[in-house]
Amino acid sequence: QPPAYGHVGGGQLAMGVIYYFPTQEKEPQGIIPLENLEIRDCPTPSGSKKYCFEIMNLKVKHGTIKACKTTGDGKLVVGNHLMYRIQAASEKEKEEWTKRIRASISRNPLLEILQKRMQRVTHDVPINM
Repeated sequence: QPPAYGHVGGGQLAMGVIYYFPTQEKEPQGIIPLENLEIRDCPTPSGSKKYCFEIMNLKVKHGTIKACKTTGDGKLVVGNHLMYRIQAASEKEKEEWTKRIRASISRNPLLEILQKRMQRVTHDVPINM
């Protein structure tokens, strides 16, 4: 599945969770808890995709990111993205966001174990613990 795209201008970071707002809404459209994730610069920024970074689960291959969003009709759905690409307005803003996100990422060993088991079940891959 292709990564989800967003802009930091429409997001907030609080208590280890990214909340994203597509417009000036009071309620977030979605949330991304920062558990067991990694962050890195986009491998090849190009043209309009400058100042990008990616959030992903590097510990578990095919590990989806625990997240949820609301649909247009207000229903809450679980996200199924392997990666989120986020774009800042400037290099300084990107550095500030990546620093804050890195400081907010937490480790949950139980979640890693569950993701590895799901990987084995869904992809029939042996797991090394």
